[in-house]
Amino acid sequence: MGYLWATVGNNVSNRIAPYQAGIETILFAKAMQTEENGKGPNVSVLSYGYLWQVPNPDNLVVLFGGHVWQDVPSGERAQIFQTLLQAWYDQVQNFRPAEFYEGGYATANDTPDPGEDEHPFIDDMYYMIPKFRYYGVDQTLIDEVAAWAQAIWPNWPHWTEDANATCTVSNPTQNILDCTSFHHN
Repeated sequence: MGYLWATVGNNVSNRIAPYQAGIETILFAKAMQTEENGKGPNVSVLSYGYLWQVPNPDNLVVLFGGHVWQDVPSGERAQIFQTLLQAWYDQVQNFRPAEFYEGGYATANDTPDPGEDEHPFIDDMYYMIPKFRYYGVDQTLIDEVAAWAQAIWPNWPHWTEDANATCTVSNPTQNILDCTSFHHN
């Protein structure tokens, strides 16, 4: 299902229609249910024929995700994002940093690339945290996700700034956000 989310979910995010937000929500929720199988990011693809892929919630708010949600009332959108981000966090917080390192998803020395908002994993987290805050996710959850990111990537000192960043719409047509935390060197 992670593969389904990666292909269908991204394609859903690239199109605008009144029902796209609902489809994206269902696909993301179902992908998370399917991927919750007890295997972690340290499981080798070659050894077990399995790729760990808890669907990444950054697809909901990064790149083209914002415009899919622009017609959803802000309160409803905040509740959906809160629920999905909490469900994702409940899964990924169970894994130790070493498991992400073993699986090749992260190293302690990684730092985000401010010019890149898609892959590797650290870039996804760096860009999604302030955007979820902008869309109304509770600050407590934002702070928890930022603290988790700090544990995975201890050499990046700006996770607290990321969690408290302000965002503005830089492209109203596609609802693209620019956040103050995106301007670190």
